[in-house]
Amino acid sequence: MAYYEELDEILNVIISQYILTNQNICKLLYYYPKDYDLSYDPLANEDIEDTSKLLLDCIYPLPKSPDAETEQKGFLTVVLTGGDYMKNQNGYRTVRVVFDIVFHLKSWIIKKSFRPYRILSELDKMFNNQNPDLPIIGLSRYYDFNVKDYSSAYYGIQVIYDLTLNSNIDCFPEPKNINLNKEAETCKPFYASRILKGKQN
Repeated sequence: MAYYEELDEILNVIISQYILTNQNICKLLYYYPKDYDLSYDPLANEDIEDTSKLLLDCIYPLPKSPDAETEQKGFLTVVLTGGDYMKNQNGYRTVRVVFDIVFHLKSWIIKKSFRPYRILSELDKMFNNQNPDLPIIGLSRYYDFNVKDYSSAYYGIQVIYDLTLNSNIDCFPEPKNINLNKEAETCKPFYASRILKGKQN
């Protein structure tokens, strides 16, 4: 697709079919102890029947800053960025999926683990060198991750994956198969070559 038409579908599918269907991620974001407890295990809780209630409560399709420190909970954001054309591959773009896993420092530690790293592991299983059900070319690819401080009390992890999108604009009614191993033709050079050929004849 062209003109970034696929971005809306990509973000919707990532959240609805991957994040909200992953009970481990949802439990890690939703369940907290009544009192500070380093042995608390959010994964031991019952499954969340309607995970859609987590959307815009602790799962966001946009950047977000931490709320008041009294919340002492966490959240996950998913955004798309980039859109740069691939070198020597006209018409193909690289879009990055950026996940920010943010928790209050008092919510980091759970039983035998850390919430942000558990969520990172779940995301990596779904998007590192995988073939997700998205309108992309090839596999989703790991790009980078960093530990970040979002405020004086909120810390977390940002992890990024690359997606390749076919952003060619159809110039003719007949479809064209473009070989990614060769430099793809764009519309302008194609028309220019025809004009030059006509002048030679």
